[in-house]
Amino acid sequence: MMWRWLADRRWYGSIPTLTAAAMVTHTIGLGMLVATPNFRHPAVLAKDLVSVDDIAGGRLICGLGAGAPGYDAKVLGGTPLRPRERADRFDVFVELLDAVLVRGDVDATSPWYTASGVAFHPRAGNGPRLPFAVAATGPRGMALTARFGQYWITSGPPADFGMRQLREVMPVLREQMHRVDAACEHAGRDPATLRRLFVADAAVGRDHQVAGRLRGRRR
Repeated sequence: MMWRWLADRRWYGSIPTLTAAAMVTHTIGLGMLVATPNFRHPAVLAKDLVSVDDIAGGRLICGLGAGAPGYDAKVLGGTPLRPRERADRFDVFVELLDAVLVRGDVDATSPWYTASGVAFHPRAGNGPRLPFAVAATGPRGMALTARFGQYWITSGPPADFGMRQLREVMPVLREQMHRVDAACEHAGRDPATLRRLFVADAAVGRDHQVAGRLRGRRR
């Protein structure tokens, strides 16, 4: 609902904006970075996602994150959560979202969410579930990524949005890459099937040359 660098600027909702983008584009992938359980219910989010995905002709990618402390966590009056509680909630959030999108009919109750008699048609055409891009830097998030994600998202040092040089961030990225590979292997998944997204502007000072530098160092 509010991003730290754009709090005082014009800021629109992601779902209506993506719907508008889907109407005037034809090939580019569309997505949010990232939807969180701070103010979303997975069953309601699922309905929004399949609606946009249908309009976009199957081009939607759903970015998902655990939900950091801050404005989005406080604006609706929720109780502040400890890191472990946010991880618990995120587990349920992703599992329930996947269940609704894949099966369409869900009855589920947890300490975090209730989905009573949820019934709607999943993705148009009965194709594969729309892709999840899961933001994760810790072991539980990476395990969740290995189970449900088609993409893994990192911005480098967790919860650190200071401007850094790329050379400072590269060791963190390498270590995270090893850990997410291990999470895939533990889940019985080939790590090569997981695509990776690095959000460079959050970690390395919005350097427009980051992509080229990373390309030269990817080995």
